[in-house]
Amino acid sequence: MKKSMGMLAGLLVLTLAVGPVLAQGLGKGPCGMGLGPRPSWDRMNIPDLTEEQEAKIRGMRVDFMKEGLPLKNEIGEKRARLRTLMTANKTDEKAINKLIDDISRLRTRMMKKKVAHHQAVRRILTEEQRVYFDSKGFGLGHRGRPGPDGRHGRVGGGRW
Repeated sequence: MKKSMGMLAGLLVLTLAVGPVLAQGLGKGPCGMGLGPRPSWDRMNIPDLTEEQEAKIRGMRVDFMKEGLPLKNEIGEKRARLRTLMTANKTDEKAINKLIDDISRLRTRMMKKKVAHHQAVRRILTEEQRVYFDSKGFGLGHRGRPGPDGRHGRVGGGRW
């Protein structure tokens, strides 16, 4: 009897824990696992978006991703090299500073591409749609809700 009550209690806890996750529906989810809401750019909750506008935005998004991927990859490679240099027994500050400058230049290029993409999307929207699009921060790299310090993402609060 005690064993079956324990199993029933465990099943209840499991149901309460998993239920809300499954209620979110299928989507992109963390790490591409397929659970959780789809990303906001995919839903495009822009009022009165026509099929033509949606198709253009999706095409522009794919083009933007194709352009940005090599930059993201290069930034990742330079960050890995930076970690290697910073944790070496004998550090080379000149090389470290050069890598930091390289990463900054690449991030600047990436941000300029993001802004150009954002402006291109805005040009195909109506005034009402632009207000909504701008208020949601689509395409500008906002990462969820602000952290405890009120900032989004890792700005100024990186790993080092």
